[in-house]
Amino acid sequence: MKKFYGFSAIELIVTIFVIYVVVQFSFDFSNKFNQAGKRELLIKKVYTTLEEITRKENEKLPVAKWGWGEFETYVSSKNILTKYIAPSLNKYRPCNNPLNCVGGFLSMDGEDYVNYRQKTDYARAIVGKDNIHIALKSEGGCSQGDANSICGIFIIDIDNKDGANKLGEDVFIFAFYGDGAFHPYGYNYESKKIEAGCAKFSYGDTCAAKIMNDNWQIRYGNSQ
Repeated sequence: MKKFYGFSAIELIVTIFVIYVVVQFSFDFSNKFNQAGKRELLIKKVYTTLEEITRKENEKLPVAKWGWGEFETYVSSKNILTKYIAPSLNKYRPCNNPLNCVGGFLSMDGEDYVNYRQKTDYARAIVGKDNIHIALKSEGGCSQGDANSICGIFIIDIDNKDGANKLGEDVFIFAFYGDGAFHPYGYNYESKKIEAGCAKFSYGDTCAAKIMNDNWQIRYGNSQ
């Protein structure tokens, strides 16, 4: 007569635990993948929207003549944000008190960068149903026609969450250039410099440029 052996209690517990670990890992991976996909879509959406705004406004008046540096930096930035950018943004809401808009953010090496929150030379806004937070800073010495001249720094917080914002995850840096273009900051750097600026122990300022070069996919590998 053949004997049939069932699972012991310990074997059953181990089996259930292994199944739980596999399911949990699959869920975490899927969730992380979906979140990355949403970030990628938002980053691309922000870039294409602002690139189109800049191109249309630049046909009326060259970017270099928008008033960069004509006033105190904050006044200049706020004027440009309100006059040229905000009218084309969906449900634009100005942020009058920087401390109530969004917290500071971390660089990729974990350093706390509080200037985004505390310095008054960034003009800020919260935009649209995606609740994207933007901050614009005039760089002053903008040279018309110069593709390497940065007129202004544009910081995007794509989820507008106060607290542990981080460059390369939900905060990205773009720039207005003197030739009328709007691009991720450092887009015209050599590929090695872009990679170095978006690595584990870097500041993370070229992450938007890296994502664009990677066909709008977040591919940091072991850099985070």
